[in-house]
Amino acid sequence: MTKVKKAWTAGLLSILLLFISAVPQTFGITVQEEEDLSKEFMKYVKQQYTLVDDPFIERYLNDLGQKLLKHYPPQPFTFHFYVVEQDVYNAFAGPAGHVFVNSGLFAAMDNESELAGILCHEIGHVVCRHISKNIERSGKISIGTLAGMMAGILMGAAGSGSAATAMTISSIAAGQSVSLAFSREDEQQADEVGAKALEAAGYSVRGMITMLKKIKARDWYGSDIPSYLETHPGVDDRIVYLSRDLVAEGTSPVKPKISEEAFNRAHTRLLALYGDKQTAVTQFKAMAEKDPGSFLPDYGMGLLAFREGNREEAKAYLKKALEKNAFDSYLLTDLGQNYFLDGDYQSARKILEAATSMDSKNLEGRLFLGQTLLEMKKFSGAQNIFERLLVDSPDYSKARYYLGETFSRQGRTGEAFYNLGLYYLQTGDEIKAVFNLKRAQMETTDASLLKEIKGALENAERMNKKGKKNKKDKKGGSEDDGEGWRLN
Repeated sequence: MTKVKKAWTAGLLSILLLFISAVPQTFGITVQEEEDLSKEFMKYVKQQYTLVDDPFIERYLNDLGQKLLKHYPPQPFTFHFYVVEQDVYNAFAGPAGHVFVNSGLFAAMDNESELAGILCHEIGHVVCRHISKNIERSGKISIGTLAGMMAGILMGAAGSGSAATAMTISSIAAGQSVSLAFSREDEQQADEVGAKALEAAGYSVRGMITMLKKIKARDWYGSDIPSYLETHPGVDDRIVYLSRDLVAEGTSPVKPKISEEAFNRAHTRLLALYGDKQTAVTQFKAMAEKDPGSFLPDYGMGLLAFREGNREEAKAYLKKALEKNAFDSYLLTDLGQNYFLDGDYQSARKILEAATSMDSKNLEGRLFLGQTLLEMKKFSGAQNIFERLLVDSPDYSKARYYLGETFSRQGRTGEAFYNLGLYYLQTGDEIKAVFNLKRAQMETTDASLLKEIKGALENAERMNKKGKKNKKDKKGGSEDDGEGWRLN
């Protein structure tokens, strides 16, 4: 995307955010209304963005997010943290505790303190209810339309096409004048709340400051305007007052050192699997020169070779990494995955059994072990693994999919269609969910299973009906349905 186009589309995002923030704060949507809005918002996000689908990175980010949340007051929302696969400097908070960090911004970080600083700021926006407080409720607009507006602007900022931009412009056309000062107040409040949580969690505010300086430097050096600067105004002022906090922090007792092990592994995986390839190679070489005893450079090069389809090279690097960090569950999992994809199921099984015996929380290792047993036609073993995965992690949709495939290969079609229907329900495709659940009804006579299918089908049909209604509203249908808001 050209600089002009990116500035234009990112500017549109700023306009909408400022437009919403200019609405009087006397009103605010309820927690339930924000939850409803978040469900629709997440549908649009998943349609227009690619979220990093890596169990280790997801687990690390959410563990860190939950650690930080312990230092905020109790919240009405269940927070979720995501990495957006996009080489852009940005992070943002959506409704009801959905927090996003772009892979480009994550890749630019050097330590966990910087990531914690960004997360604390975004959590601060949610805790302060900046979205809910700034939506006028004197009139109505459907939830689907509002979610579409918000995501539509983000689509435009990501350069996804003229349709989103047209929707954004028409949505903003009825707006009123905006106040930049109010939005800067939001930023300062989120920083203040976030800085307190950072300190309580044992981190320095220095991480928040260094990230703001990195983001600002990207603009100074003539690169494309970072989206973060467009959606988080007043960066210069924020650096100044956060630096005052850093001076005050110098008089506090010395904080215990934060372990960087989990951050370094997640950061290495992100660079190798989702970052710019040449940048990743350069960084891994620099890491090897700085610390020849570290397993991370070989680990990163192995993941990068895997990404490029060079599995023999990937195995060689991963084995070198294991020489420096033996008995590492995730290294073994990546090695086992390479053998699995080569069709060497015996070797894959041996390696993956070793990996999962070391760490029962290694969801990816358990999933690959189940897939390996499935390919070896050891159906009962595969079924047991997938079912236990779903007990430990009910939202793990991949486990649900492969459980359905396991039943299918055994000729248990009712259970196969049922699990496939649940998979599509989890992943937001209600139409396919309804189709497969209806097939499940036709393929079984088991009373207990039929009862479960009926409940799931009713849920899928209800969600499908709601989705169709929101689409109708966006196309100009009636919005006076008592379920939404109108923006002035």
